[in-house]
Amino acid sequence: IEIGPSGGTGPLACLQAIAQRFLKGIAGKLIILLPKLLIGPLSRERNVLLERVPLFVWLGPKMGVVVHTHMDKKPASSFRRVIRRGIQAFYKLSDDAQRAFAAEVCGQIFDHLLTNGGFHTLPDMTFDFVFTFPIALRRVRERLEEFETVTNAKLLEEAAHIAREVKEHEDAKFMAGQLAPQEEEDGKPKLNRRKSTSTHQEHNFEDASEEPFGCTAEQLNDGMMYLHRQTPAQLHHLVVRFVKEMEKAWLALHPKGNEDAMDRNKSEMEAKATFTAAYSDLEDFLGTAGQAGATGQSSGSPQTEGPLPDISASGIAAASSKSGEPQRITI
Repeated sequence: IEIGPSGGTGPLACLQAIAQRFLKGIAGKLIILLPKLLIGPLSRERNVLLERVPLFVWLGPKMGVVVHTHMDKKPASSFRRVIRRGIQAFYKLSDDAQRAFAAEVCGQIFDHLLTNGGFHTLPDMTFDFVFTFPIALRRVRERLEEFETVTNAKLLEEAAHIAREVKEHEDAKFMAGQLAPQEEEDGKPKLNRRKSTSTHQEHNFEDASEEPFGCTAEQLNDGMMYLHRQTPAQLHHLVVRFVKEMEKAWLALHPKGNEDAMDRNKSEMEAKATFTAAYSDLEDFLGTAGQAGATGQSSGSPQTEGPLPDISASGIAAASSKSGEPQRITI
């Protein structure tokens, strides 16, 4: 019986043929299994790192954005750290690479707004729009049902929801003691729900779900791609309306946020009302004096010669321009 590859017979040839068939079987299985054995763990590690990229957390209108970086409670093993560093280098998932990517995307968004949005004046909350629009886009996509698509109307509705939920989220943290009160300049305590925005203080997170109002650099890029699909008219309308909806919802929850402007308007209205009342009383007095003068003239009583002075602003200004000196009216 021919068993060996060379056609030889005997126990040695038989063992050689069996070994070759065995090795061929193992090699074939290894070729099939090796990619699965390598790709599976690498893919899982990549997904883990995607959940740990820096988050750009929006604090509220005109309150800034805080960069949160991930921090592990327990350090990973040396082998896993090496694997993760290799994945971060290949996919550019390190903190520095993600910051650079986010800065590049923000620049592209502003470039698109200025060159294709028809903006001659950027709204004062354009910076807030850049970091909240990706959050709105992500949330709308998460709630989409089958055959539904993202629309600008849904995004505008989400803008108001985000502004309202930011306050509720910060209030909950404050009540839980996670946000401590700070002090005013005069030393009096103030309940400040804002996080510290010190440019040197580091902020960390353990789970991305802890910061629902944060977005990643990749989500910023998704928002930019959506904006690029808009026509110039649609883009301009979307940005302006998005900012207005967000600001309107925020001011509705923060009536004291516009306290200075409200106080100025109140003072101006009170001053105007006081001046109007005084002017009305003065007109009534002059009208009564004029009637008395007319009565005195008919009865032979002495009276002031000439017409009554014009006490309106235009009359005073005209009299001053003629004489070159400020005019005073004495009653």
